[in-house]
Amino acid sequence: MRAAAALGADIGIACSGGADSVCLLLALYTHLPELRERLLILHFDHKIRGAESSADAAFVRKLAAKLGLRCECGTWKESRTDASEDAARRARMDFLHSRTDLICFGHNRDDVAETILLRLGRGSGIDGLSGPRPVQRFRSRPQWLHLRPLLDISGSEIRRVLRESGIAWREDSTNATNAYARNRLRHQVLPLLNEALGRDWAAGAARSRALVEEADALVERASAKYYPINENDTLSRTRLAALPTAMARRTLDVWLSTLGLREKAGAAGIDRILEGLKPSDTPPELSSIGLQMTDTELRPLPEFRPPPRWPSCSVSTKGCKVFFPDGSALSIEPLTLDKEEAEKLISKMKREKDNSRAIIHAPEASSIELRLRKDGDRYRPLGGAGETKLSDAFVNRKIPLAERGRIPLVLIEDRLAWAPGLPPAEDFRLSTDTSEALRLIYSRVSNK
Repeated sequence: MRAAAALGADIGIACSGGADSVCLLLALYTHLPELRERLLILHFDHKIRGAESSADAAFVRKLAAKLGLRCECGTWKESRTDASEDAARRARMDFLHSRTDLICFGHNRDDVAETILLRLGRGSGIDGLSGPRPVQRFRSRPQWLHLRPLLDISGSEIRRVLRESGIAWREDSTNATNAYARNRLRHQVLPLLNEALGRDWAAGAARSRALVEEADALVERASAKYYPINENDTLSRTRLAALPTAMARRTLDVWLSTLGLREKAGAAGIDRILEGLKPSDTPPELSSIGLQMTDTELRPLPEFRPPPRWPSCSVSTKGCKVFFPDGSALSIEPLTLDKEEAEKLISKMKREKDNSRAIIHAPEASSIELRLRKDGDRYRPLGGAGETKLSDAFVNRKIPLAERGRIPLVLIEDRLAWAPGLPPAEDFRLSTDTSEALRLIYSRVSNK
């Protein structure tokens, strides 16, 4: 934990007010006094349980005040009582990472057992079955770091320690119901497993998780060394077929991700590709996932081939027009506004339906960078409650998959301000006090 803290970021503690997160918070507070100034309690209110969830937020704020720690609470503005677990989880994660890259979670040994069962049911590979991990980094967002110091402790032990110490916590009433799949596993399946096996199934699952993580690290290292990816974005069929299946699967996963086709292919698509590597007179039909397999290589179809890459570049707030290798262009025009002009532009933007243009707040001294998107890019759209994945925003706006990799992103002071096709970022919205702004117009040259 101290080694991770050397990164220098705020140490976010995801605190719901439940026993696990309260235990985590007090453990870090007690055993790492030198880091208390960097501890940041983060609570997210899904607004699903009405007054009960509001009381959870009040409890966390009061606990933070008693300890003299900083606390920030987020609210899910789009929540519904019938919201899925996955949607709620994504909203919470967006809030947490809008505050800091280093997050500590109170997941315990029981969470490991439940997660493994859920992922086995989905057919996850060793990458999925090795989670939740005590230390987790992300291929798409290497600056993110998730820590889970309590994975070796059971939930019952955590509650026993808190009770004996006279420490209060909040109980989520929905945890006692079978409304969610995880709850049904907890209340119905795990007790039966313990009874049938005559032992604590969660303890064995925790050990298995750690062993799977070791195997996953080996596959990751081996695959990274032998990725048979050619410069023209193709894979050598011969070299891929010569790899052990686990390494070939990991190579395909990474390659499809770079092409933006991983989600389109899915697990079934990767299985089909691996089956197609076997010697055959007729290569398999893969056009439905944007690929073609020949006798010698695996390659993306022309409409899914990545556009020409170009290096990021800095531009001036004094105005310019930038032309890109695919024939598109971005015009940047500085604007000096008074209050009346700002009000007119704000009103016009509210009526504007064309997201190929935007007007954003940008002081003249700001640094502007243009670049193509990277895995893990996120931003807070205009009017949004929190950050969202850029890839999700493209999907929601129905921007074609083949277009997403060629859209130039506009970053101001290293923060994503606008992507053509999307609303501008909330952090760069115009206000009546805006005096310096940029007009951005994106255009594509017609091939007709």
